[in-house]
Amino acid sequence: MRFLVLIVSLLSMHVYTSALDFKIGHVQRTFVDSSRNNRQVACEIYYPANSNGDNVPIATGVFPILVFGHGFVMPYSVYDVYWNAIVPKGYIMIFPTTESSFSPSHLNFGKDIAFLTQVMKQQHRLSTSLFFNSIDSTCAVMGHSMGGGSAFLAMQQDPSITGLISIAGAVTNPSSVTAATSISRPSLVISAANDCVAPPKNHQIPMYDSLAANCKTYLSILGGDHCQFASYNFNCSLGQNTCTPKATINAATQQSILFQHILPWINYYLKHQCSAGDEFQTLLSNPNGILSNANCSLRNPNPTIQGENQVCSGANTQVYKAGNTTGFLCKWTAPKKGSVIGPINQDSITIRWNTAGIDTITLRLIHPETQCFRDTTYIVTINAAPNPRIVGKAIACSDSIPLTYSITPTQNMVYLWKNVQNGIVHTDLTEPSISISWTKHGMDTLFVRQTNIITN
Repeated sequence: MRFLVLIVSLLSMHVYTSALDFKIGHVQRTFVDSSRNNRQVACEIYYPANSNGDNVPIATGVFPILVFGHGFVMPYSVYDVYWNAIVPKGYIMIFPTTESSFSPSHLNFGKDIAFLTQVMKQQHRLSTSLFFNSIDSTCAVMGHSMGGGSAFLAMQQDPSITGLISIAGAVTNPSSVTAATSISRPSLVISAANDCVAPPKNHQIPMYDSLAANCKTYLSILGGDHCQFASYNFNCSLGQNTCTPKATINAATQQSILFQHILPWINYYLKHQCSAGDEFQTLLSNPNGILSNANCSLRNPNPTIQGENQVCSGANTQVYKAGNTTGFLCKWTAPKKGSVIGPINQDSITIRWNTAGIDTITLRLIHPETQCFRDTTYIVTINAAPNPRIVGKAIACSDSIPLTYSITPTQNMVYLWKNVQNGIVHTDLTEPSISISWTKHGMDTLFVRQTNIITN
């Protein structure tokens, strides 16, 4: 695995509050998984609200789901830093409280995490639920330590889950490393460089390397340790005190760096915010207290359009091509003054312009995984097609008196007359009118070409 550039200056700053944040509501729930002998899955749910408190109404809107798995013998309550940082930004966080004994089942815990993503989506459709019409279609599973490894097992249970965030994840039984080989969804694997409880080389790095995801990112927080990813917990600290190395940064700094990276990642993948992808890429390009490795870029659409912007109305068609389309979906908007010939979801569009004037072509490029999109427009001037009408005598005598034939001069037009067979042309063939002396009896034809110099 190859790492990016290292910068070791650390900032202790809290970047995850703003005046526009939601308040935090809380409710306890126990859901029954009928597919596992009516297993009871107790959980604590924190959600966006207009006032803090238990069982308060949820705020107006639809919110993505994040299901968070706790560490080994660590209560959900030590992860208060997560719901305080993430829920106010418009996310629903669910913390299963199962498998908290000294002999947990990692597989059941992974299944519990996956089950809660599904049952919460059902709450969206349940008119009696607090969360009726409030659950977005996107969701992610995440967790710390044992929960971080179990999140891999949850993804294996339900491939439809949008994304994975593993924080100091520990290898599970069954193996989360093996589970990673079947995970193709966007994944963010976070470790602490001084983690002696679940050392990255034995835990997070093997899981990251095994991921089949087309877009995965590994972050190592320099100087951080295993337990500082949560609030103080005696059980975690007891284990950590028996090993080295120790943390060289404090918990506030470690958690600030953590959420500085998590928030734009989930905003991009769960809320489809293109600007959040740019923000995350900037953090990786200018690392502050981290090492990072990524197999992809959260590249945002940057559409361009190529084609004629000065055209004639009429029967001819024009082809417009989209640029920078690799990895994105195309969607064109039909113009008002033209007709689209063929599909509008390819990297080119064929248009027959029908009406003179100015019109706009719009192209939208869409990221297939995040549905993040960006539009571009292209202004086209539609000129009236040349429509020359020759004025002059259609019946003439063969004598030496010249007759004049003309068409009405039009702006941006040039003319070219063709020589006649039964007469003599006395003027320039490129003028709007010509003078002819008919010298022979019979039939002849006058031909003139009128060309728009802008569109040809």
